[in-house]
Amino acid sequence: MGITVRKYIFLFAAITYSSPFNQANAANSVDVNSIDIAGVKTGMGFEEARVNLARYYNIAPDTLIIGKPVNDPVGKPDLPTSVEYRKGGIVVRVGFVKRVPEDSRRPLVVNQITYRLPFSKDNSEQMSKLAIEEYGEPSNALNDLPMQWCENPDPKDTLSACRNKNALIMLSGTTLTLYDLKWSHAVGKHRQKGATYNN
Repeated sequence: MGITVRKYIFLFAAITYSSPFNQANAANSVDVNSIDIAGVKTGMGFEEARVNLARYYNIAPDTLIIGKPVNDPVGKPDLPTSVEYRKGGIVVRVGFVKRVPEDSRRPLVVNQITYRLPFSKDNSEQMSKLAIEEYGEPSNALNDLPMQWCENPDPKDTLSACRNKNALIMLSGTTLTLYDLKWSHAVGKHRQKGATYNN
């Protein structure tokens, strides 16, 4: 029997959002920063995210897949860029960037979390149904795909109510992605200034 969403997608956190029925044609506003996927939130440090992800799936942290360090554009030492859980077709990938301003105790910060199931029509339909049950109608309700949720969406933007939002959760097919671009933007600005870390 194939993998089904009902069996595996127990990952949505309870969140608070304003009902889309509060006022006519209002876009649904969701506090994305309060959402976790498989126990992990954006803004967490590497060790906190690793431990939470392992705890969520009741496994040892050292059994998770650690991404190989890459050439660090901000400073040295090079640090892992991801941690992953893989089993039975489920993939949960947590992405990291260097924390800016620097924090020697928590040098990395979660900027993206992706949960993916094998694609099938049934999985896609079930994920869409469950996402709407948890988050409410998509903030970009006038657009069909991908579904997006964000805080304070622009109800006048019929193309993308979440345009230019740093924090966003998006569902495309059987891939759910939560990200907060402010961390990546901070790294970019730091790099542009030519700043380096003291080691």
